[in-house]
Amino acid sequence: MLILLVDADGVPSRKRELDAVVSDLPGTKLIAVAVNEFESWLVSDGAALATVLGVESSKAPHHPESLAPSVAKARLQELTDTVQDARRARLSLAQNVDLATLIARCPAFAKCLDELQTLLKR
Repeated sequence: MLILLVDADGVPSRKRELDAVVSDLPGTKLIAVAVNEFESWLVSDGAALATVLGVESSKAPHHPESLAPSVAKARLQELTDTVQDARRARLSLAQNVDLATLIARCPAFAKCLDELQTLLKR
């Protein structure tokens, strides 16, 4: 199975473009497009931000996928500027984010998860 995760970066046709690129590859494929960037998923859960980074949970945007391209990336950079290991902090955020919150606040993530579950049932 090929799983390709890319940022939309404000390009609505990103998934369609990538579907065309990988259509001739053998096997099962899932193209997940983070709107507008993967970092929007990482900043979606205020409780995870508070736990991992020690910041106010209100720092999480209620609609992270509605942020303009580069805004979530910049927000995450700003939030991790004070930690010693930003890479580890990002990993910890991914491990601590509440899946229900992520699904509720990030429709593109919910769609990706639904597509993955459908593929795994085949």
